[in-house]
Amino acid sequence: MDIGGLLEKLRNMSESLPGMRSDDSPRPGQVAAKKGLKVHHPVVIIPGFVTSGLELWQGEECAQSYFRQRLWGTLSMAQTLLSDRACWMRHMKLDPVTGSDPPGIKLRAAKALEAVDYFVPGYWVFSKLVQSLADIGYDNNNLVAVPYDWRLPISVMESRDGFFTRTKVEVEQQYKLSKGVKPVMASHSYGAQVVLAFLNWVEQQEPGWVDKHMHAYVNLAGPMLGLPKAISPLLSGETRETVDMMAGLAVLVEQYLGKQSRAALFRTWGSAMAMMPVGGPKVWGNATFAPDDDANITAAGRSYGGIIALVNSGDDKLRDAVRRNDSSQISGDSLNLLHRTLSNWGNLVRSFTGSSEDTNQDSDGADSGNSNSSNDKQQHEVDKRKQDEDESSKQHAPPAAAHQSSDAQQSEESQKQGSRENEEEQVRFLDVHSAIYSLALAAGKQFTTNMQRWAPAAKVLDFSAVLAHHSKAAEKIARQRMLKAKVGQSQQIHEGESGPDRDTASTESIESSKDQSCSWDGSDGSCSSDVKNVQDSMNSFKANKENNKCGDSNHKHKGEKQGSRKEETTDTKGGTGSDEELVSAVDPVVTPLPKAPNFKLYCFYGIGTATERGYHYLKTRRNNVIEWSVNNMANDPKSGLLSGVQLAPDGDGTVPLLSLGAMCAGGWKSKRLNPSGLEVITREYPHNPTPVLKDARGGPGASTHVEILGNELMLMDLLHVAAGKGDTVTNDYKSNVQEIASKIPWDDL
Repeated sequence: MDIGGLLEKLRNMSESLPGMRSDDSPRPGQVAAKKGLKVHHPVVIIPGFVTSGLELWQGEECAQSYFRQRLWGTLSMAQTLLSDRACWMRHMKLDPVTGSDPPGIKLRAAKALEAVDYFVPGYWVFSKLVQSLADIGYDNNNLVAVPYDWRLPISVMESRDGFFTRTKVEVEQQYKLSKGVKPVMASHSYGAQVVLAFLNWVEQQEPGWVDKHMHAYVNLAGPMLGLPKAISPLLSGETRETVDMMAGLAVLVEQYLGKQSRAALFRTWGSAMAMMPVGGPKVWGNATFAPDDDANITAAGRSYGGIIALVNSGDDKLRDAVRRNDSSQISGDSLNLLHRTLSNWGNLVRSFTGSSEDTNQDSDGADSGNSNSSNDKQQHEVDKRKQDEDESSKQHAPPAAAHQSSDAQQSEESQKQGSRENEEEQVRFLDVHSAIYSLALAAGKQFTTNMQRWAPAAKVLDFSAVLAHHSKAAEKIARQRMLKAKVGQSQQIHEGESGPDRDTASTESIESSKDQSCSWDGSDGSCSSDVKNVQDSMNSFKANKENNKCGDSNHKHKGEKQGSRKEETTDTKGGTGSDEELVSAVDPVVTPLPKAPNFKLYCFYGIGTATERGYHYLKTRRNNVIEWSVNNMANDPKSGLLSGVQLAPDGDGTVPLLSLGAMCAGGWKSKRLNPSGLEVITREYPHNPTPVLKDARGGPGASTHVEILGNELMLMDLLHVAAGKGDTVTNDYKSNVQEIASKIPWDDL
């Protein structure tokens, strides 16, 4: 998700790879051929996020020299970015309302295997897989790739490019040319969400199609439940790669491709929204419990379920130090604040979940060991607005019951912060739903509307009060502009980080136009009446969630309005798109697999690599502008907190184990989500890299997120499936993913 870190990695990789040599051991395909494996099932490849090349077909004058060249997917993209950053950014953005091409700009996915085998020269993606299949007899007649514009919302992939129709035709053609031998479909990463959407769409078009035309689906490292790493780029334009940079490099990247610019770019990509974590706190946990909690995080008094740990501060020096990753300019008081909040996390968690304000519980939420137990107490914590007052406005006293710590000493020390209000050192833990609400408030109205259209994680939530909040602020700003115009004065209203949204009032804009009729007491500038509306809406939503639960692929998601899809509310600029969006992203905990008893599903993924599971955020305000920053000064190595990024010990470096395997090991074992009982096989591949000087990518034993595509054990398993020997590929669990999956209430999602 991070462009700055990716380009730096690719530049270094391209410079160093020619001088490195890997061993000359036989390729997996050569070994398989000697064992008698040969071509049988046609293979259709669906690539993942960012790994397909994007070619320029129409553009502005600044990009005319790149006609039909790749603005994404070759080293020329780095040249374009470095030579004219603004031009490159305008061409990579999508229209924030339609989710498609901006006026006068047209990028399209490169075609065929050439679009997916290498990302840039020297950086392979599918090439090792393609070569292994070629070793047992495949060629471009029975091995095909269907690339796509990975930026697009899934619905626009069909309405603009006809992707799902083309994929259906490709599978049918392979089935016909092979004289009735069913194809195998293989996808990587985000391609899993694309394939699930395709399977759901094609079954609606023609029931029974999957069972008739497809032998198996091989899911390679798919984030089936989404990933936390999708939230941070949308919220603040940051990922682990950016916050880990050395101070000098961080300043350079920030100046050239700042995080606000990155966030504005990401917020136009519907695909980024589709990867946000699904299933809510019952899957991802809350402040005290998550299914994948381990001994280290528990010993630290925390849970992975608090996806965002939030500290508010009005200290400008602290804000600048975090931005520059340079602690030398932080005052001693600010450093003590960070250290104190970190060391008292355990007490703060216990205080948070026992807060006198958090009294609304579901009747089934008593057991703190259940992932739903305290979610209802914090699920919309972001909308309670307790903290982060403007330093220049001291008249608002902090709420008396706002996350008061059980540690009396900490409370006393907090009151001694002469230049900052005492709530600054409170840590709030936001579960996944609260994080999404925070994102909606920070990113503006159009982005919130788009999330409802394109993000399965957001479709179960009620954003009506958030949208009303943004509309009210936009009207206030419009009145201010008209008033200034009448008196002949000019005023520039800060547009925030939401990019070129046409009707968006960002949180920052809201801050500068507070309605005096409201009690503005929130860190996001929210009106307390709006907060109450959100809370009331959610109480009503939870009371009726069983009536709205989706029982099959044709039913509505829980939380959506009653009635047919055509009755949904539409925005004046873009709307829900419900009339046109005949295909949409699928929430796998809601929409079941197709009824295809002869169809097989294989889940292959890497394990054993520390992976992003949450973030420690600093939230500051200066000149009425709110800024979210990953707090790179927060470190607790024993529990996996490094430079403000909370790592879980198991995953593939990009996708945590929970998302890689819980659906395969648990969710799709249930009758509700797998009605025909089709076979689901899971195989895990521990990360076993060779020294970097021998192979920069980790060698044949590497199993990180992209490198899994070259893992020789995985390739051998995939070759058996393609060669018609899939019965020999059985479950192989090496992690505790089955235990994790058993803690998720799959039939109650």
